[in-house]
Amino acid sequence: GVNNTERDAFINRTKVDLILALALVHHLAIGKNIPFEKIVTLFEKMGKYLIIEFIPKEDEKVQIMLHQKEDIYVEYNEAAFTEAFSMYFSIIESLPIADSGRKLYLLKKHEG
Repeated sequence: GVNNTERDAFINRTKVDLILALALVHHLAIGKNIPFEKIVTLFEKMGKYLIIEFIPKEDEKVQIMLHQKEDIYVEYNEAAFTEAFSMYFSIIESLPIADSGRKLYLLKKHEG
């Protein structure tokens, strides 16, 4: 609703067991200039488990995005990604997606 006055904000109403975020993080981080630390706080509020895909800068789709703007994204790398997400989640498993450079992560929100 208008100014979130008709009902609680979407984030406050969304409490799920599993969040699936595929091909999303690079759009938020590079397309919208949102740092990993802010992205993780969004997911942390929504659910207990998270399957998320990390797409490296070398990926063809990320390169298309970067072609349209200056590459100021020094912090956009897998180490910074895992560090930020480890603030609220434990990494249960990570699996490379064959021949792509992309990686899937299964994360579980820290208890308490």
